[in-house]
Amino acid sequence: VPVQYNQGPLLVPDDEADLPGYEVLAVFETEVARKGAQPGSMTGTHAIIRSLFGCGRVMCYSPHPEVTGGPNGLIAAGVRWAGEGRPGGRADAAAAEGR
Repeated sequence: VPVQYNQGPLLVPDDEADLPGYEVLAVFETEVARKGAQPGSMTGTHAIIRSLFGCGRVMCYSPHPEVTGGPNGLIAAGVRWAGEGRPGGRADAAAAEGR
């Protein structure tokens, strides 16, 4: 899916024992090597990821699907997924209390 990229962060796995792993939803198939970016470092890196953290869910987007004319449905899908919360998390507790 073509999507605007403004040379923001590239998402790569870390080895932090305190953080959960993440699921890769999209990778960059091409690159933008401008403004001093190292050629060859972008292709194959993670463009969109999701994970669990604390009592919730996290979506991270490196490109900008929210721009006018962009694939805005990617943002809506991410918000829906994150809004489902985590079993046993705060969203479940609030629902059980009728909030």
